[in-house]
Amino acid sequence: MQDSPVSGDGVHVSDLDASGINNEGTWTAIVDVMISDAGQPVSGVQVDGSWSLIGSGDTTFSCTTDVAGWCRFTNAGIRKRDGSVIFEVTGVEDSGYNPAANSDPDGDSNGSQITVLKP
Repeated sequence: MQDSPVSGDGVHVSDLDASGINNEGTWTAIVDVMISDAGQPVSGVQVDGSWSLIGSGDTTFSCTTDVAGWCRFTNAGIRKRDGSVIFEVTGVEDSGYNPAANSDPDGDSNGSQITVLKP
């Protein structure tokens, strides 16, 4: 008899967290993304994303999840007059990715898109 596969929603975004850092004359938006499957973190998965507004400094559009299932996106050099930016997960490079299962337990996003406010 074969073991049944673990049921779940497939690989998906299970948390999005936003923060910002003040810099001299600009600010930096940060988004941390967690990828999981059946309640367990998934490591080594590339996550792709986009920003509604691009700063003048370093900006990441993809990252790879660590052993805890997290990866970080940054958008540096955003002008102080810009009060917020929106980050959206545009893809997860895993054959089991189920974007319909994307979620966020603290409710500050829809699991696919989050607004980062200027600190």
